[in-house]
Amino acid sequence: MLAAKRINPELNEVLSSVVKAINFIKSNALNSRLFSLLCEDMGSLHCNLLLHTEVCWLSRGCVLSRFYELKEEVCMFLNEKKPDLADKFRDGQWVAQLAFLADIFQLLNVLNLGLQGPSMTSFDLWKKIDSKESYEMFTLFSEFMSETEGLNKRHLNSLVVTYIKSVEYYFEKYFPADADVRIQSMWVVDPFLPIKDGNLSVQEREQLIDIAADTHLKLVKSQCKNISEFWVPLLQEFPQFSVKAMNLILPFHSTCEASFSTLNLIKNKQRNRLTHLDASMRMALTALKPNIDKLCSDMQDQGSH
Repeated sequence: MLAAKRINPELNEVLSSVVKAINFIKSNALNSRLFSLLCEDMGSLHCNLLLHTEVCWLSRGCVLSRFYELKEEVCMFLNEKKPDLADKFRDGQWVAQLAFLADIFQLLNVLNLGLQGPSMTSFDLWKKIDSKESYEMFTLFSEFMSETEGLNKRHLNSLVVTYIKSVEYYFEKYFPADADVRIQSMWVVDPFLPIKDGNLSVQEREQLIDIAADTHLKLVKSQCKNISEFWVPLLQEFPQFSVKAMNLILPFHSTCEASFSTLNLIKNKQRNRLTHLDASMRMALTALKPNIDKLCSDMQDQGSH
């Protein structure tokens, strides 16, 4: 979600301080071990911070949530080694902004993960976007605001509202309402609904009526795990109509992240000389299951000599 990367300078300063603190602790083996011992002594649920990486920037949701959870332990650890960073934890305004960033990135992280998967389509995208129109579930921020006195709540509220409006603006820019594929194509999701779409030809409407009147197909649809499973078998009986449906339910482009993760696993630092990755990627990403028995029977027997 690139919409969330545009952070105003004040919130960005908070994020930069968090990254500095994490890097100071995690980049040194002794510091990391001492911090883990401190967390154990304090009975913390977690004993390690999560490492921040600018490449997988949306992982900030998990990084910031863990950092906020261990903020007291981090403050104690930095008191002697990095007093300038430790002072920030005594600033209620700074901690409140940290709580908000942890909340907003965690929500966006959940949204982003919900858009991934081999069966995700543009219809799923718009459904997810609609479900995130409410920005009221900032639990860490709300709890800190209610439990802490002396905060400049007017400034914090202004900061939060400005950022949310910025995110909302970019959501509307990247996903304009008039581009919602559901407006005239709900027949793809459920062909048994009353016909209200205006982008179908007369021939296509007739085919849709034939499909909607088929009780067997309605039963088949109820047993399908996703809409692709319903439309693919209809390619022979309703080729033109099925092709149109399949073009609309092509996997959403965020599934390329699955390929990126797979590539990271295949071409790691131990195998960094690999160049021809097509076959490996195809085997790792395909959902097809090979028929080993048939493959073996098709091969010529190699008798011993």
